Amino acid sequence: NCIPFEKEMEHVNLYLKFEKLRFEEKIKVEYNITAMDFMVPSLSIQPLVENAVTHGLCKRDEGGILKIFTEENKKAYIIKIEDNGVGFDTSSLDSAEIKKDKVCIYSIKNRLASMLFAQLEVESTIGEGTIVTITIPK
Repeated sequence: NCIPFEKEMEHVNLYLKFEKLRFEEKIKVEYNITAMDFMVPSLSIQPLVENAVTHGLCKRDEGGILKIFTEENKKAYIIKIEDNGVGFDTSSLDSAEIKKDKVCIYSIKNRLASMLFAQLEVESTIGEGTIVTITIPK
């Protein structure tokens, strides 16, 4: 089911609260939420944030910064989850054999597409970080 974005952010914030307790100053979070009046599939944003923390930031000795943005234009709502973690080779996302740690992204991408006709795009550079962009048409 779809839920208000604001409700999904409650899941995100609860998850991040626990992670910040575990990793203290290793994880910094920045928000720029300018649009909130839209729906998302339940537990679609939180796992992407979890991926950013677990597979990106926590694999860097010094940790890093997680940024969550939203914006709205005439045609769509846009959500961006950005980290300056270790990054990864995105070619594995398009392969026929989805690796275990990429199943989450693949599953969320399919749910977003089937439920909201939304697109999920992943940009990543090894050693620099990852940006996940979700575009939900109005």
